[in-house]
Amino acid sequence: MATLQYGAVTGRSEWGPLFAMSILSPVPVFLIFLVFQRRIIHGIAMSGLKG
Repeated sequence: MATLQYGAVTGRSEWGPLFAMSILSPVPVFLIFLVFQRRIIHGIAMSGLKG
């Protein structure tokens, strides 16, 4: 498996795994947000300006 730069220079790149990882990479961040959603929203609401 070559690096992305090597694939871009030689014109040979496996696009399937590259696209698959670009779709799958945000999944852990989304799952963490779902698990801690209440705490995140509560923290944002409590740190807002009073008024």
